[in-house]
Amino acid sequence: MAAVVPFGGGPLRAAERVGGGSAGCGPRWSRGPGVAATVAAADLVYFSGGDPHYLEAALRDTPLWKAAGDVFARGGVLAGCSAGAMVLAEWLLQFGSGFHPSGWSPGLGLIPQSLVVPHFDYRGFDIAVSIGPLRRRLPDEVTIVGVDEHTALVGRPGEAWEVLGRSSVTLWRRDGRERFESGQVVPWWGTSC
Repeated sequence: MAAVVPFGGGPLRAAERVGGGSAGCGPRWSRGPGVAATVAAADLVYFSGGDPHYLEAALRDTPLWKAAGDVFARGGVLAGCSAGAMVLAEWLLQFGSGFHPSGWSPGLGLIPQSLVVPHFDYRGFDIAVSIGPLRRRLPDEVTIVGVDEHTALVGRPGEAWEVLGRSSVTLWRRDGRERFESGQVVPWWGTSC
């Protein structure tokens, strides 16, 4: 069974079509025991896009997030798109005016020593230029994981990951950047899980 944590009607309807469980998302909703039970019974938990800071606040220290962690611990899959991917990391990108990165705050920490940046190849602005000053201020052990549009990075902390989809993933460490194309294996970038 799949459980979808949505930020709008689209993912809810998709979950209903595949027989999964879902409901509207918000701080009160994510604290309910019924939602946590639905998530706990799932083998796949999908976190959709939207506002990453709203999603992080709605999930932190909730029965829903504990249930999602239990799914992951027993070998289930947690997946996120856009904001849903961002919140899974140890660090969460903050945005200032004009959608330019301005800092970071704690994420939910499922993927240690990382800060996930979706839409890394977005044509609206040069994300690498915008993130450059931020990279210099991040702790040395943090890796920026830039995931291009129409692309996924699949794996588990402590193991090798694989790039799937149309484009690539960029790992940006203190000492430089490395790009991995679709089909390539990405070695785990952290030192602990």
